[in-house]
Amino acid sequence: MTNSNTHTAPEEVAARLVPEQFSHLLAERPLLWNESEDEYDTLFGEIFAELDPKGIIEAILAKDIVDHMWDARRLRRIKIAALRVELPRAFTELVKPQPSELMQNYLAQQTQPLVFAALAGKTIQAQAVKKEMEASHVTPEMAQYAAFKYASGVLTAIDAAITRHERRRDQLLKQIQDRRQAFKAMARGLLQRDAAEDIEGVGVN
Repeated sequence: MTNSNTHTAPEEVAARLVPEQFSHLLAERPLLWNESEDEYDTLFGEIFAELDPKGIIEAILAKDIVDHMWDARRLRRIKIAALRVELPRAFTELVKPQPSELMQNYLAQQTQPLVFAALAGKTIQAQAVKKEMEASHVTPEMAQYAAFKYASGVLTAIDAAITRHERRRDQLLKQIQDRRQAFKAMARGLLQRDAAEDIEGVGVN
């Protein structure tokens, strides 16, 4: 992919490549409330600049490629979120003996933010979490491993979904390539036919 940091609004591409009644096929952004329109448009612009689709069919195929790539990126973020959700559970099960009364109060108030912040080395409370872990000989990697174990079913499902998006992306790319190869073959055939007709015409004269 190019490094041009192309920021292209899908609406602009739609106006250029497809009839107005089909513009929504390119202009819609499949974004969740917390996702960046600018990031999507940048990915869209980069992909369209690289593929340089010709006509409505190639444009729709290219848009589908962008959306599958975006969905795969979202799923990778969800994998991280799944581990974050399981970190507090991993922490409370690994720390032996059970967390101190102070720690229990912290955990009761804000379990996930606190433990994740602690494992990331942030906040004053993180020092308390760190001491609890050290006293029980629990490393961040151990907590992450336990979280991975708890989330393994979800992570497997997410990986399978990512694979499906990537496979579909590759199929769409191949469709574009096959279309272009077919057009090239057709053009060569027409040129050869015209050349043969010219030769026949010369022979008759």
